[in-house]
Amino acid sequence: EPGGLMADGVIFTSVYDDEGGDTNGSPTAPAGGNWAHLGFNAMARADSSRITGCELRYAGSPAVLVDESRPYLDSCLIRNSSGAGLRSNGIGAQPTAKFCTFQDNGIGAEAVNGGYLNLIRCCFSGNSSFAVTVDAPGGDHGTHLARNCWWGDPSGPSGFGPGSGDAVSDFVDFTPWYTSEACLDLPSSTPGDGDVPALLTVAPAYPNPFNPATTIAFAVPGETMVGVDIFTVDGRHVRELLRGVVPGGAHSVVWRGEDDGGRTVAAGLYLYRVSAGQESQIGKLMLVK
Repeated sequence: EPGGLMADGVIFTSVYDDEGGDTNGSPTAPAGGNWAHLGFNAMARADSSRITGCELRYAGSPAVLVDESRPYLDSCLIRNSSGAGLRSNGIGAQPTAKFCTFQDNGIGAEAVNGGYLNLIRCCFSGNSSFAVTVDAPGGDHGTHLARNCWWGDPSGPSGFGPGSGDAVSDFVDFTPWYTSEACLDLPSSTPGDGDVPALLTVAPAYPNPFNPATTIAFAVPGETMVGVDIFTVDGRHVRELLRGVVPGGAHSVVWRGEDDGGRTVAAGLYLYRVSAGQESQIGKLMLVK
């Protein structure tokens, strides 16, 4: 019978991947193609096909294969695949990727055989051939959408070399695009939560303690400037996770234990601060190794 896959915070990776600890005692380094892919076929129901906050590392080509189905990818990191990070294949294939990062793959995302792509505020970084490539308009849906994404350069998706989105297709609408890099710790909407609070509300970070990533969820009563920052317990600034205007409602950001320079920080106790207008709230985080 038709079914699907719901995954939240799962890491799909190679047996040789030693991030977070040696799992098999092998000195072999992980590489793209160590495992096949995560697949959604024509029997995958749209209402039960969602992966949120997941990482897919060292998959084959592609890492996520969508055949004539409509899965939803939210706040996922897809990297080091031997081919495409995401492939939309065939009429009826309509994946949506929101706040996802496609990093160091052969291709970031591709659409073939009439498949359709809907990319919302995604980041494409270091993909060896193209960020996005399609072979035709998206079936009955016309131009593919890639809105408010980062393409490797603030001038947008044209003329900056492999992986930046240049020379991909006349069938992709890239406008607008981000003018500042946002490849990690992307903010996301909390799925299914449409409540608008009367005041700034910040949920406890989860998981906590954490390794390698934790989510800080918050809600604001209306459109407002929000800042989310990480500090050491002695007040030293570690990372800015978010600085910008967000709509009223529920949101979240992910911290992957890195500082503003992209370096992994030491294990220990940290503070997170969420500021909205004149309000702010502070919580504690424990990074374990």
